[in-house]
Amino acid sequence: MAKEVADAGILQDEENEQLYVVKSRLEQDDQPDLAKPDLYRALELNPGNFQAAKSLLDLLFEEEETEEMYRVIEKLRDAGEEDPLYTYYKGKAKHLEDEVEEALVLYEEVRNEIRNDGEAMEEFGYLLIENGRRKDGFEALRQAVILQEDNAGLAAYVERLIQED
Repeated sequence: MAKEVADAGILQDEENEQLYVVKSRLEQDDQPDLAKPDLYRALELNPGNFQAAKSLLDLLFEEEETEEMYRVIEKLRDAGEEDPLYTYYKGKAKHLEDEVEEALVLYEEVRNEIRNDGEAMEEFGYLLIENGRRKDGFEALRQAVILQEDNAGLAAYVERLIQED
């Protein structure tokens, strides 16, 4: 029902980027492939639509489509959009491709911007630890635990790190 309402809204106003974002959210769980064209359309209408960019990059990351992630980021930057989010997602793509050194450099570049994002800090912390930067990784993971109070597995891991020291 909600998708039909969104479709009807789009028929009435094909230039309303928010309708495409709403429709994509309704499709993401059941049919992620249908969500992507709506997100591309929203970004075509407004490259500055942060929610559309984040949702699209999340979908591409989940599907491990790193080349498409790079293409989307480049297209957004070419449109004049600069956001630390894009550097972060480029780092995520590099991590997927096992280009760890490059991923670390990109994460470091946006460290201040992601410090309030529990999932990002968790990823960053694990990556640091994997690469021998235990102290920095531990600090990132401690921050992630604070931000993700309900993540019992992460809290237990950090507790083990404390006990090992």
